[in-house]
Amino acid sequence: FEFTFDQAKYHMSHSPVPPVSFVSNYDKNALPDFLKLGLRFTKYLRAMDPNHYFTDSVPADTPNYYNTIKHPICISTIEEKVYEQRYKSLDEFKKDVDLIWSNCVTYNSINDDLSKIALKLKSEFDEAFVLHSMIRDYIAAN
Repeated sequence: FEFTFDQAKYHMSHSPVPPVSFVSNYDKNALPDFLKLGLRFTKYLRAMDPNHYFTDSVPADTPNYYNTIKHPICISTIEEKVYEQRYKSLDEFKKDVDLIWSNCVTYNSINDDLSKIALKLKSEFDEAFVLHSMIRDYIAAN
């Protein structure tokens, strides 16, 4: 990924937010089909998470998070792993998605509001994932 910042444009805009452009160095067309699907699923996950609770890494200063959670993961990390072709199967991809939800519940407790959101998103994602698997299996059988 490449980020660029145009300082002259920033000073001219009088905006408190600097104009930054983002360019991906990855070619999604070079991905195997199962990773293209994984990429579509990451976009679906991002859409499911409008408040970005699970999109980015948990901040390093979150008390005891990294002592409690041994395998932290977020949607952005999963997306990066897709682009880097670090998954060997869609099942590996799914395990990382499931880890997002289980990490949340482990750290926050099952009754926490954020855990309830995580479990709702897990249910929605699992439904979409199973539906896709059923369609894929049907097409393969016929």
